[in-house]
Amino acid sequence: MTTSRAQLTHHSSGLASVCMLGILKVSEADRLPSFFDCYGLGIRMINGTGAWESALTNTLSPGDRIVSFLIGQFSLLWIDQQQRLNFNVDVVESDWGQGANLEVLASKLVADSAHTIKAICIVHNETATGVTNNLAVHPTLFLVDGVSSICALDFRMDEWGIDVALTGSQKALSLPTGMRIVCASPKALEASKTAKSLRVFFDWKDYLKFYKMGTFWPYTPSIQLLYGLRTALDLIFEEGLDNVIARHGRLAKATRQVILFDFFM
Repeated sequence: MTTSRAQLTHHSSGLASVCMLGILKVSEADRLPSFFDCYGLGIRMINGTGAWESALTNTLSPGDRIVSFLIGQFSLLWIDQQQRLNFNVDVVESDWGQGANLEVLASKLVADSAHTIKAICIVHNETATGVTNNLAVHPTLFLVDGVSSICALDFRMDEWGIDVALTGSQKALSLPTGMRIVCASPKALEASKTAKSLRVFFDWKDYLKFYKMGTFWPYTPSIQLLYGLRTALDLIFEEGLDNVIARHGRLAKATRQVILFDFFM
């Protein structure tokens, strides 16, 4: 198995080559280069909750106003984290199983003449309910959880104006859990220079510093998961990203049809 290869030290030139080759490989994808390559393949050996906290604390300050959509269990957990990190969270709630109410968002943005809304947070595909939300360009910071959507659904970070996107190893990348990839736009990186939220392990400055040094890692990563990521990307590009997305769409449609058939029988 790919993840059973011999261990390397995380400061070795061999591992740096693995990371760089991964970046180059991902950059071949027509819609994902900025997602994976905007600041050095922003991989964290953490779970999704840690990736959420990384996105929030590096771009925002305590008291900042966030508009966040409550549409299922995972968005509920993210909102709880936002509140416990002392952000001013403006919750837009929809019935579970329904998508985010973007009309409410539009009205809030129009009414915000003082520009108090610093960020919008949304789960692209709410895993708990299977609902996928439409994403559109917004003038403020746009933070998106793409854990169960990236590499499974159409996802266009640049085109949709997304400032921070994150995904996980255990979904469409088909790896064991434990790795998160966080990507920031130039606007988000600029915001991180003035964000006053307390952070240490999640501080992007440390990861940027070591990336520029060519060693990539301020802390010890899971090297086996990095090997697995390279292989997973090889498989995705061998099949073709559009074909992967289409396959997920066919399977989703078939699943819904079976459920409806059983329900009406």
